[in-house]
Amino acid sequence: MRTNKTRVSYNFPVFRAGKVKVFSDFDRTFLPSSHKDFVKNNDAIFIKTITEYFKSFNEFLKNTRNGLKFTITTGRTFGEYLTMAEVARQREFRMPLPDTLIVKNGSDEHIKVGFDEDFYNGKEFPFKYEITNKEKEAKIKEISGWDGAKVKKIIYDVLNKYGFRIVEADTEHGVDDYGSKSMFSEGKIYNELGKTYNNKADWSVGIRRDGNLKTFLTLPPDIFNVGERRAIYNDIQTKIREKAKAEGINFTLGDGPSSINNRPCLSYAPMITSNTDNYRLTKHYDTYEAFIEARKNNDLVIVAGDSSNDLEMLNPALYLEKSLINEMIKKYGANYISEAINNIKIFKELLEKDSELAKYFIEMPFRGIIVRQNNGENKLNELEPFTNGKFQKIIIVNEGELQDGIKKSIKAYCEQNPKYKEELSSDLSKQIKQKAPKNAPEDNNSNEDDKNNNGDNPNSSYWKYIIEFLAFLGIGTGTYLLYKKKKIEINNTNNNKKNK
Repeated sequence: MRTNKTRVSYNFPVFRAGKVKVFSDFDRTFLPSSHKDFVKNNDAIFIKTITEYFKSFNEFLKNTRNGLKFTITTGRTFGEYLTMAEVARQREFRMPLPDTLIVKNGSDEHIKVGFDEDFYNGKEFPFKYEITNKEKEAKIKEISGWDGAKVKKIIYDVLNKYGFRIVEADTEHGVDDYGSKSMFSEGKIYNELGKTYNNKADWSVGIRRDGNLKTFLTLPPDIFNVGERRAIYNDIQTKIREKAKAEGINFTLGDGPSSINNRPCLSYAPMITSNTDNYRLTKHYDTYEAFIEARKNNDLVIVAGDSSNDLEMLNPALYLEKSLINEMIKKYGANYISEAINNIKIFKELLEKDSELAKYFIEMPFRGIIVRQNNGENKLNELEPFTNGKFQKIIIVNEGELQDGIKKSIKAYCEQNPKYKEELSSDLSKQIKQKAPKNAPEDNNSNEDDKNNNGDNPNSSYWKYIIEFLAFLGIGTGTYLLYKKKKIEINNTNNNKKNK
């Protein structure tokens, strides 16, 4: 059901030929700002730019409501995303909320049950933690045996054996950013670096509220410090695996224990059988499922991201259907095809020499958007072979240009697929002819929270930013202040013209 109050409420539109589904990362892709600036930056230009960006994007979504479904797929938890929405409301940014929200890198898909306008007028958030896509969860259970309630019970049973105090929270990130939603807020678990407990009953384990499809633990900081405690850690792992196997649950851990606030972490997720291999549940699961439907219905899937946890869903080589892969294996051998799918350079060479595969690839109802950061950095350089030439499937835009990227992607696919263009909804057809405004506020690109929210094991360019910032302080301060002064003067002149 749709109303003119907002884009969407209880039911999704029926997607037939000529429709488009957009899956966008949140931080630095849809949101053209760091977490820190979004929360605290009071610069007039920043506020004006971010407000205009959201207003324009909201109008775009309203004007395409009959043909476009917009999904945010993020590394954030539900609670972390809710915090950002609450900030948008508090600061009167009126950030448009998506049709659906997929959290924690492919975990639960939350269904919209309310209106943006109601939320921004002080009523409830239009997503509920417990209202999720049960069809997706049932399909993943069929594939992997994963049952979120059973997994949590197994973990609780094992942890209780050792007398751990168990605390659930929305996020393992800091109190400064997330307040009472943080695992380290008052009354929850402690961030006492290097402390060794004399009594195991004092141990606390945090369980992040990831929903039904993933489970993330933070363990005591001294779990590896003493032989007895290390043995307990190993025993926890063994028992969880044994109990899960007995229940027919096929899961995977992250790439070894990582660390949050010097507390070791474990991340459990379903093992998915894909078109090419078995892999940990990621953002790609949802975009691939949408792609298969788009192939059947003559629709289009657009995915957008900016960093490493978006790589899989942006890589067009990972969208080949299993039947086609089997044909390629018969032709070239399993080893070569496996290598090609996992190596973009080799895959492009295969496209060049196999006309059947090339035709399939060119006609794929898939388009990608890489959002380049304000400092010019592109964290997805390995996808460059697909950003130009005959096999271009991806375009690169700057922060604040996602709307323009969506329009360009639809237009490019229309030129490739005349049938899709003929059946494109009138509102979408009208929108792709209009150029979107480019709004990218200047902000702090080195915000640690953005990196943490990008995934379980994000890559970091922290020192690169520090070096650039120090260089800037040494030689560029005067130029920068002059630039800011000039920008404000131009802005004031434009405002005066409007007022006249």
